[in-house]
Amino acid sequence: SFDQLNVDPQTGMLRNNGSANNVQIELLNSRNETVNLKDGTGLELVKVDAQTALIEMGARYHATGATTAGDVSTAASYRLTYE
Repeated sequence: SFDQLNVDPQTGMLRNNGSANNVQIELLNSRNETVNLKDGTGLELVKVDAQTALIEMGARYHATGATTAGDVSTAASYRLTYE
C-alpha cells in the first residue's frame, strides 16, 4: 500500500511539489494502466521467485488543468506485505 501523505485524494495521483502548476504524476502498473494510489485500483500482485521480486511500474505527467512551466517534483512511499 502507498503512504497517502503525497497523494491527491481527488485523483489518486501524486501531488507536484515543484513550481509547475496543474501537474500531477500518474503511476502506471506493468500493463501501463493507471494505479490509483487512493483506493489501490490498478495495483498488481508480485510473484516472488528464488527470493527475488520485480516490481514494474512507470510514471507520466498528468495535467489537471491549464499548466504552467516549471519544475515537477514528487515522491512516493509504499509498504510491502510479504505472505
